[in-house]
Amino acid sequence: MKITDPIVSLILIIILLISGIVFYYRQKRHKNTAQNTPIPASQSTGLIIQAYERLVTLAERVGFKSLISRFPAGSLNTIELGEVLKEAIRNEFEFNLSQQIYVSEKSWTALTDLKDQQLFIIDQLMNALQHNATGKDLQEAMLSYLNADQNASLQTLVLETLRYEARQMIINS
Repeated sequence: MKITDPIVSLILIIILLISGIVFYYRQKRHKNTAQNTPIPASQSTGLIIQAYERLVTLAERVGFKSLISRFPAGSLNTIELGEVLKEAIRNEFEFNLSQQIYVSEKSWTALTDLKDQQLFIIDQLMNALQHNATGKDLQEAMLSYLNADQNASLQTLVLETLRYEARQMIINS
């Protein structure tokens, strides 16, 4: 009895199909089991505290002083540096998006507002400067903005909120 190539191919396809279906259902069952398994309270508290730590770092990194020290103006003009700074803020925020599931709505809203405010202020400062302004001019405008009013940025308030909530988690655990 001779087996022809089309029959062998058909049998291989059927075996692969059945293997794929079995694998899919095993993965699905494992995923459902993992989702229904509660995380121990001590481990959950640790995850929450780590999330607050990461978000404090985020709030620090998107502050103007941190941005200026990390991204020197060099030969960039205002528009180029402004775009670099705005992209850095967006990237920092996007990198930490998943942390919102561990923190309070108040904290997450505060961080979102901080990000939006920082982007808005950079845009406003860029628009206020002359078209041929340098990146250094933008950095000086950012520092002047901060020095004019210590409460001009939400950064301090956001950091206080995050630190307070993290301390409460530690105390209550």
